Amino acid sequence: MGNANFRGYLFRNYWAVWGQTLKNTIIYHYKKKVFSPKITGIDLYLWEIISELQQTYPHRS
Repeated sequence: MGNANFRGYLFRNYWAVWGQTLKNTIIYHYKKKVFSPKITGIDLYLWEIISELQQTYPHRS
């Protein structure tokens, strides 16, 4: 496997794992909060998901 292909594979694999982790975190918190039928941006802030994303990727905020 060439160097460029290997880096591309690592990048795709990282995002696949990270995306699944984020999805699992949202589902976990959603199941704990049974009184609300929707997840809002405020919920994500309370769960510290958005602030973690902003710290990790400040150029995307």
